[in-house]
Amino acid sequence: MNLDWKKFLLVFGPGRMYITAYLNRDLASILRSVLMALAAMFVLGGCRASDKPNIIFITIDTTRADHLSGYGYPIRTTPNIDRIAEKGVRFDFAIAQSSTTPVSCASQLTGRYPYHHGLRSMHGHLKNRLPENIPTIQQELQKLNYRTAAFVSAYPASSVYGFSRGFDLFNEEFLVQGRNATITIDGRVETGRSQRTAAETQERVLPWLRKNAGKTFF
Repeated sequence: MNLDWKKFLLVFGPGRMYITAYLNRDLASILRSVLMALAAMFVLGGCRASDKPNIIFITIDTTRADHLSGYGYPIRTTPNIDRIAEKGVRFDFAIAQSSTTPVSCASQLTGRYPYHHGLRSMHGHLKNRLPENIPTIQQELQKLNYRTAAFVSAYPASSVYGFSRGFDLFNEEFLVQGRNATITIDGRVETGRSQRTAAETQERVLPWLRKNAGKTFF
């Protein structure tokens, strides 16, 4: 795939509290800084769309930093992540905002602490979503004419929790609705149907990237 990776900002984020992330400041200030920089480039600087960086945000759930080879683990477990880290910035310390994935994802996408974004969720809980009045980074990037797409591999990052807002495409084909629902109305999770493999997700991601290679996307 012919993509100019020099134009990409790749960000890896944690799904749970046990992974060392690539941020070590207030999440709000991080996302606001990114958005302000993009706005300044595009609006104040008269920047062309082709000059704006593409952003790929990858989350890896329940991953231990001390088992990533880039953080000193003796077995080479993550060669691709290691290559990205060697050419970018790797932070050695950060604190995820929640021990539950949906709440942590909400902080990643809004730049707010859980107390401020309001999402509360236990395993399989369906009655709470990210409030509609809380803006997300994908909504702000849409205002800057970014194409936005998300490809989800497991229900904790799904539209069940309101994360699809602001995405032109939100791919979560593994979710089952109706009689054999992935998550039942009383909150039970059918684990075997609540996720898909990374390879299955990648099969959907790569065609979209090829199709949008000449555009600016998140």
